[in-house]
Amino acid sequence: MTQDRKQVVDQFKQFLSKHPQLVQEVRLKKRTLQDIFEEYILLGEDDPSWEEYKKTRTNKEKEKKNSTSSSQLLSSILSNINLDNIDKHIEQADKVIGGIIQMIQQYQKENNEEANTSNNSFIPKD
Repeated sequence: MTQDRKQVVDQFKQFLSKHPQLVQEVRLKKRTLQDIFEEYILLGEDDPSWEEYKKTRTNKEKEKKNSTSSSQLLSSILSNINLDNIDKHIEQADKVIGGIIQMIQQYQKENNEEANTSNNSFIPKD
């Protein structure tokens, strides 16, 4: 019985190596290994529904080209970024945030003063 389980698990591992997109879905948390294993047991390895999870050499080549073009695009975008402009925008945002903080502090101070004076108005003076 233990031998049968081990054999099934080994076959499932081989199945996953032939269908790497299933592994990718598990990594992306779209599916669980348990779900895939249950489908594997129910449908079998030769079910046509598994075809979409196989990677062919043309897919691998396309992915390699896409990753190369993506990295080129990223490097192009990064080379066009002007760090001085980013620094100026950060400084402006810092000033705006500082102004907002000052306004909030002033508002809180005024509210506290009003609360203190209104509380004191009910206290009889000696």
